[in-house]
Amino acid sequence: MSAKAKLKYVLFGAVFAGGFASLSLELAVMRQLSGFVGSTAVTASIIGVLLAFMSLGYYRGSTVSIRRNRIRQVLAPDFIVIALMSVLASSYILIDLYFWAMNGLGIRSNVAQTFVYSLLLLSAAPYLFGKVTAVLSRYLHRFDRNNTGRIMAVDTVGSVLGSILTTLVLMPFVGVNHTVMLIAAAALLTAWLLGSRQIVLMLFIMLAAFSLNRDRLLFEVYHIVENNAVSTISVEEADDGRSKIMMMNGGGASKVSEDPELRFGYVRFVEDNF
Repeated sequence: MSAKAKLKYVLFGAVFAGGFASLSLELAVMRQLSGFVGSTAVTASIIGVLLAFMSLGYYRGSTVSIRRNRIRQVLAPDFIVIALMSVLASSYILIDLYFWAMNGLGIRSNVAQTFVYSLLLLSAAPYLFGKVTAVLSRYLHRFDRNNTGRIMAVDTVGSVLGSILTTLVLMPFVGVNHTVMLIAAAALLTAWLLGSRQIVLMLFIMLAAFSLNRDRLLFEVYHIVENNAVSTISVEEADDGRSKIMMMNGGGASKVSEDPELRFGYVRFVEDNF
C-alpha cells in the first residue's frame, strides 16, 4: 500500500474518531450532569453550546493551511486537547467541585450553572471536532471529489456508533466513569496515529483519566456503588450511623434503620396503618 493510500485511511479514521468521540462525550457529560441539575437544563445548554462552537470550528477549518506535509501536524494536537477536555468535562469528581464552587459563589440557578459549565468545559472539544472535519473535507477533496460524500458518511457512522455504543453498551455495562476513560483513550490513539509523539503528555492525560474515574476513588469519596446509563447510586450512613440511605442521582431513594422513628415518613405510615 502506498504512503498516500495509508494517509488516506488514517485521515478517514480520524473523521470516524471525531464523530464517535463527539457524540460519546456529549452523552457522557449529559449523564453526569443530570445528577446535579436535572435533565432539562442539561440538554438545552449542552446541545446549544456544542452546536454553536462546532459551527465556529467548521469556519476555522475553512481557513487553516492544509499543505500536504503539515496535515498530520495540524490535526494531531487537536485530538490531544479533545482528550484533555473530555477528562476535565466529564469526570464526576471535577463536576462536583465545579458545582460546589458555583454554590459557594452564590450562583444557584440550574440553568446558569449548566450554561457556564458548558461555556468553560464544553466549548473547546466541539470547536475542534468541527475544525478537524472541515480541514479533512478540504484536504481529501483535493484528491477525489467523491471524498466529500464519503467524509460525511464516515463522520455520521462514527456519530451513530458513538451514540448507540455509549448509551446501550458502554455506560450500562462498564459504567460512565470507564466510558470517560475510553473516550480519552480513543482521542489519544487517534493523535498517535496522526503522528503525534508527545508520549509523555498523552500518558499524563490517560493517567489523569484513570485516576479521576477509578471505581475505588468514587467509592471512597462519594460511596458510589453503581454508575450506569440511568443512575449514579451511592449508599451513605445517616443519623450518626444509625441509618443507611441509598442515594440515586443525588436524591434519597430509600432508607433503612432499626429505629422506626428514623425511617422515611411514608414507611412509618405504611407500617403503622397497614
